[in-house]
Amino acid sequence: ARYELALQKLTEEDYRAAIALLRPLAEGSSNTAPKALLRLAYAQGESGQDSAALASYRRLVLQYPGADERAAALDAVRAASVESG
Repeated sequence: ARYELALQKLTEEDYRAAIALLRPLAEGSSNTAPKALLRLAYAQGESGQDSAALASYRRLVLQYPGADERAAALDAVRAASVESG
């Protein structure tokens, strides 16, 4: 229920609330953790927390090498690397 509420907050562009809901899910060990971490990184980026977003994307890549969300996280890391030069 918490994950679904976080998705609703993302849709509403209430990134602060989404981050608060997603952080504990991303730090957990459930099957939802990689999805939550990807959404957390997105919310952090949209709220101007670029370094936190990049750290979350990198954490996803390193901690969940088999996750479906890994490809999206890698793309985000690559894009950030290009933007920062």
